[in-house]
Amino acid sequence: MIVALFVYIVLLLLIAKKKQERHIAFIVFTGYLIYMFFTHQYVKNPYSDYFIGSDQITFYELGVDLSVLPFGEIFAYARDSFRTNESPLGFSCMAYLIKFANLLHVSDTLFFMKTNVVFLGTLVHVFIYKIYGQIVPVVNERITKRILIFAFLSPIFLLSCQIMRDVHVCLLYTVLVYLAMKREQKGRLLLMFFLVIVTYYFRTENGLFAVAFFAIPMSQMYKQVSGGGKLFIFALSLLVLVSISGFILSTMVNVIARYTILSVDVADAGSLGVKLNELPVPFNFLAKTFFAQLLPFPVWALFKETHSYNHLVAIDCLFPFYWLPILIAIFCNWFKERKKWPIKISLLFYLSILYLIVASASEFNTRRLMVVYPFIFLIYQWLRYNYKVKATYYGKYVAVGILLLHVAYMVIK
Repeated sequence: MIVALFVYIVLLLLIAKKKQERHIAFIVFTGYLIYMFFTHQYVKNPYSDYFIGSDQITFYELGVDLSVLPFGEIFAYARDSFRTNESPLGFSCMAYLIKFANLLHVSDTLFFMKTNVVFLGTLVHVFIYKIYGQIVPVVNERITKRILIFAFLSPIFLLSCQIMRDVHVCLLYTVLVYLAMKREQKGRLLLMFFLVIVTYYFRTENGLFAVAFFAIPMSQMYKQVSGGGKLFIFALSLLVLVSISGFILSTMVNVIARYTILSVDVADAGSLGVKLNELPVPFNFLAKTFFAQLLPFPVWALFKETHSYNHLVAIDCLFPFYWLPILIAIFCNWFKERKKWPIKISLLFYLSILYLIVASASEFNTRRLMVVYPFIFLIYQWLRYNYKVKATYYGKYVAVGILLLHVAYMVIK
C-alpha cells in the first residue's frame, strides 16, 4: 500500500507542475484519502457491504472474476461478456487494480482500489485549475481556495471513496475540455478522439455525448481560417454529424428509456422522480433537471435507511446551498451579457446545460450529472473574473427557497 501511495504522489507531482496545482493536489488527495479511510471502516465484506452506492459491490465482484484472466485478455472478455459489456473498461480497470494489488501482496484489495479513485478525483481538481488558466489571462491565489471549497462540497467528494466509474468519467470529461480549450496543444484533436473512445468504453452514453465537445476547438479553428477553410470545416463537421447522428440518437433514446424504467421500478409510487415523470414533455425533463440540482431532496432522503455511517454523508446536505446560487448567478449574467461571452465559454455553457437535461431525463441521479459540474464551476469563476459576479448575493434567497420547497413537499406528500 505504501508503494501505491508513493506512485500516486509521484504522478501528482508530475501532472501538477505549478505550485498552486500541487497545493490543490496535496490538500484534496489528503482530505479525500482520510475521508475514504473512515468510510472504509463500514465495509467489512465487499461482497455484501457498501458505502452509499450498492453498485460498487458489482464492480468489485466482477472485477475479481475478470482478474483471474491474463492481462491481455481482460478487456476483450469484458467487452464481449453480457455481464460486463455495459462498462468493459470500467470493469477491466477494477480487474487490473486487483491484479496489481495481488502482485504487491496488498492485504486489503478494496482499500487499494478506492485509493485509485481518490487519486483520480484529485486529478479532476488539478485539471480544473489548468482549465481556469486557459480561460482567464491572470490567475490569482484566490482560485485555489474556491477550487478546494468545490472539491469538498461537490458530489465528487463522496463518490471518490467508492469504486464506481463516475469519477473516471468526470476526469475524462475534464481532461477532454482541457484539451478543447488549449489551443497550443499539439495533436489535441487526436487526443480528444482517443478520450472519447475511452469514455465510450466506460459509459456508452457519456462517450457519445463527449463528441459534442469537439465543437469548441472546431469553432476556434473556424474563426481563424478564410472563406474556403470555413466552408471545409463546416462541410466536414456536417458530414461527421450526419454520419453518427442516427446511432447517437437511437442510443440516447434507448438509454433514457432504460434508466427511466429502472428508476421508476426502484422508486415508490409517491416518489418525487415518479411524480415528475408524469408531467407532459418537455416540462418533465425541465422539472427533473431543476430538482436534480436540489439533490439531496428532501434532505432526509439521505437518512431514509438506517446506516451506521449516516453521519458521514450529512455534508451532502450543504451542496444545494452552495450550488444553486452559482447556477442562478450564471443564468442571470447569461440573460444580460450572453452576447459578450466568448464562443468557447458559450459552447461550454450550452453543452453543460444540454447534458444536465439529457442526463436528468434518463435518471434522477447526481452521479450522472456531476461530470459537467466542473465546467459550470469554471464558467462561474470566469464570470467572477470578468463581471465581478458573486453567487453569495443569492445565498439567502436560495436558503429560504429550499426551506419553502421542503415545507411544500411535506404538505403535498
